[in-house]
Amino acid sequence: KKTSFFHHEMTEEEKKLIGDIAPKKLNPNDSSGAAGTATSTGGDAGAGAATPAPTEGASAWNKAGTWEERDITAWASDTLTSTLLGCSYSVPDSDVTIKVVKANKMSELHDGGHASVAAVRGKKRYIYEFGYSLEWEMTGGNDEDDEDINGTLVLPDIDGTVASGEWHDVSDFTVVGGIKNSKRTFLLKYVRDGGLRQVIEDRIDEWVALLKATY
Repeated sequence: KKTSFFHHEMTEEEKKLIGDIAPKKLNPNDSSGAAGTATSTGGDAGAGAATPAPTEGASAWNKAGTWEERDITAWASDTLTSTLLGCSYSVPDSDVTIKVVKANKMSELHDGGHASVAAVRGKKRYIYEFGYSLEWEMTGGNDEDDEDINGTLVLPDIDGTVASGEWHDVSDFTVVGGIKNSKRTFLLKYVRDGGLRQVIEDRIDEWVALLKATY
């Protein structure tokens, strides 16, 4: 038996470990080989790539979800004004009704007011700022001090920094002709600090919910 570095005859045990290494003819219909495996997993790169879903609220072209902002000032101004005009409060156990009769958007604040909705990375952001001077009027009652009582309530910052359930700041509260001593506590309780004011705050929260449901 001749054995050298360049010539080595395998034993039967070595042959069993290596297995059959004789060259074989490739069958193009055989998908079990390496070539078939590469074909089945590779495929057309363009056809296999998933198309990214566009960001919710963004335009169809904006598949990357980059910042996109839409102006909705006209809608917001119209709906907020009508919402505030619908505010009315009936004082319990009396015939007195207090309601908003005019909702004046203040042009000198926040550049006249603005609203927009922005879409970025799958999230929406609602941006709005308005200032309103609300003219209110009280009717009903059983004595002469209840007649022709009206005034203004100013909300300078109706914006997204105020969370639902929180109240907006009042910068001015007036009563035409001044507040009579006999009605001071009553008007503060049911106009500025509660009553009509509570209704106004609740309606603004409802308006914010409508804005988010619409856009």
